[in-house]
Amino acid sequence: MKNTLRFPIAALAFLVLPLIATAQNGTPEAGRQDSLPVMDTTDHTPNMIYEYLETMPEFPGGTMALYEFINTNLQYPEAAKKKKIEGNVYAKFVVTEDGSIINIAILRDIGGGCGEEVVRILSTMPKWKPGMQNGKPAAVFYKLPIKFTLSD
Repeated sequence: MKNTLRFPIAALAFLVLPLIATAQNGTPEAGRQDSLPVMDTTDHTPNMIYEYLETMPEFPGGTMALYEFINTNLQYPEAAKKKKIEGNVYAKFVVTEDGSIINIAILRDIGGGCGEEVVRILSTMPKWKPGMQNGKPAAVFYKLPIKFTLSD
């Protein structure tokens, strides 16, 4: 009987311990670094990419200007129009120390060419006002949802 209780308790520990760790570390700390430094040494690639900064980067003109830029430049893909695909595409990218956008990745795509359109738009963005850490510009990951809605 004792042996049969060990497995459920051990399994429960493996399920609960990560949740406890997440709860303890759930609040983002300014300056928390990504787990691995970037190994690429090209001119544009930062030495370290942060998850959060004391001052996060900003699109020129602010958030409203960012969404205006996206809405102005968004070209709804024909395949998505034909299939009546709507929804949010989630992208992740790096804003470097000089405000450049690099390492664009789609985290969640809705299909019909929408993910490719998001990559196209993000790669045409002007430089951002870089984020700051300890009074110096720093590279940081940035996540952005972009909504695709068909008009009637």
